[in-house]
Amino acid sequence: MKQYLGIILFILSYLAIASQVIAVYFTWDEDILTYILFHKLFFYLTAFLAFVSHIRASFTNPGRINHDNNMSVLEFYLTTYKSSREKADEYNNVYRSYFQAIKRTMPPDQGDSDISEIDSGDENINYNRNSEIPDAKLEEMNKEWKTNFERCKKCFVIRIPNTHHCSKCRHCVMKMDHHCPWINNCVGLFNQKYFILFCYYCFIGCSHASFITTYYFIILHQDIFLNSALLISVYSIQILTAIIFIIFNAFMLKDQFFTIKHDMTLIDYKQGKIVQSRSFQEVLFEVFGESFSPFWFLPVDRSNRKKIKRRKRN
Repeated sequence: MKQYLGIILFILSYLAIASQVIAVYFTWDEDILTYILFHKLFFYLTAFLAFVSHIRASFTNPGRINHDNNMSVLEFYLTTYKSSREKADEYNNVYRSYFQAIKRTMPPDQGDSDISEIDSGDENINYNRNSEIPDAKLEEMNKEWKTNFERCKKCFVIRIPNTHHCSKCRHCVMKMDHHCPWINNCVGLFNQKYFILFCYYCFIGCSHASFITTYYFIILHQDIFLNSALLISVYSIQILTAIIFIIFNAFMLKDQFFTIKHDMTLIDYKQGKIVQSRSFQEVLFEVFGESFSPFWFLPVDRSNRKKIKRRKRN
């Protein structure tokens, strides 16, 4: 059953969105001054963006490392993140006791079932050990580049800092935040934006749908509503689903804001690391794309993922 949980929650995400769409569709009003058309159009746009964001979060490669792209990933790290990560490691080593004191003031632990590297799901998996980077070459690269790359003990790829192995996806993932069953995928370097947008538009959409149905069903047409078993059923399912998703997405958005603000992931938090080597603005640019623009709010690719692709083709 556990192996199908991701698929089940993936489908439930669309059923939840569908319940909001159907309920809003059933609302009506003859008076155009109540702006029902505007409310419906705004909600349908929000629902569409939530749907596309979920698709992209689910099917975008979050930053998996395999033997084919391993060298390209190492070069990508050296040209993009090496200086900031070295600064982060230095801060963590010097101020470790101070960071531990700060950690005790952070939000309470939410459990480690989805963010731990140690997972019982892949002990019997035979990973490919045929790395194109033998241990001797790894040692040579670390000396030449003054790095401390290590090999994953499970999938045997060479990992850059802030990379963690996901036993559900069976890959090492760059900047892995956690494995999310709602998208049946890891949240990592290249799909974190889509995950945040999905949570954001679900929160906005469910809140707006609740306002629409409550106002047009309960307030404006209460007599018709109370005499219709269909409308009562539609509203009950919609409002219950909306409440669950509003609360859930509010907590997820809070967690994502926290990790971006502190330049860390949930796994870093679990391991007692507070990186914070970059400013809040720098991390926002990494997640949403360089320089603020309307594209930040759209599920379009503004990441550095293409840099790895170009190196892989070469």
